[in-house]
Amino acid sequence: MKIDECSHFDQVRAQNRKTIRNLMRHFASIGKSELARISRLSFPTVSAVLNELLDSNEVIILPEATSRGGRPGAEYALNPLYHVAICGYLEEETLHLRICDTLGNTLSEKIIVITEDIKPEELLELFQEIRKEYPSLSVISLGVPGVVDKGVICSLSCFTNINGFPIKEYLEDNLGLPVFMENDTNVFTSAERDMWPDLVHLFLNHDCIGCGILLNGSLIRGANGFAGELEHLLVGDGTADRNLGTILKDIAVRDTKKKDHIIQLSKIINTFICTINPPHIAISGFEISEEDLDIILSVLKAGMEERYLPQLHIVDEVDELYFTGLTEIVLDYWKSI
Repeated sequence: MKIDECSHFDQVRAQNRKTIRNLMRHFASIGKSELARISRLSFPTVSAVLNELLDSNEVIILPEATSRGGRPGAEYALNPLYHVAICGYLEEETLHLRICDTLGNTLSEKIIVITEDIKPEELLELFQEIRKEYPSLSVISLGVPGVVDKGVICSLSCFTNINGFPIKEYLEDNLGLPVFMENDTNVFTSAERDMWPDLVHLFLNHDCIGCGILLNGSLIRGANGFAGELEHLLVGDGTADRNLGTILKDIAVRDTKKKDHIIQLSKIINTFICTINPPHIAISGFEISEEDLDIILSVLKAGMEERYLPQLHIVDEVDELYFTGLTEIVLDYWKSI
């Protein structure tokens, strides 16, 4: 057999393994005949692929099911511990972690108190300790409160030893596995892509604001991951000392902060309507009510026709949405290999 023929044969085998593996993600257990029918691969091909996956321990044979008459065929399932992932996010002085199995189920949760001056090597040590407990660790996904540009976290107001450091490359080189990093708002916005494929998700937290943007189900990061960093938006007189972040810090100490926040939200939403015209806008992290949404819509109606207004949604469970987005990142990775 020629070299190019061998290469093609290996590619076909790899694609067949990927097909079978990803199909099995949708079933608690499944037999060879059903896999052959759904995959449209021949029964001998499916048998050969399953044998390979059994040899590598990626697939397991389940105990025989109760027969309805005659000898039941063997049922196969993905080994849930063949791959394990760390899904986590940094928040102030806390590292929130979930350890997930091959199917995305939670094996354990950890909340680790860290200091704002945590060093890259200390973060590495934390992950190395977790790998001792879960030796099949194969990927890490991390959410961070800053801009992620080519694996470097920028614009972090805390974690000064990580800010500007090539942390993704450092962790990958020392752990020997892929590390995915993404801005926090982008992570939980991406988790909403099935519900709202075209969405702007605004997150207002005390005196800071950011947003995630979905267009046709794809996350818009911009050239350097800076899309959605609304704190830097120049407003008012347009000078650098009057950006939105500065204004929100001023509002945070006012007695009228609720009213003033609603005014700023109305302006931001107006800007997005005039630029990308999203059908849905979600709002999180701010004690906002349905009555407040009515006020925002009233403000917007004063400046444009009602037909252009998006549906506004209040999203409260951001923490769970955060972990959903992080888990989807690792599942997408596993499906790709």
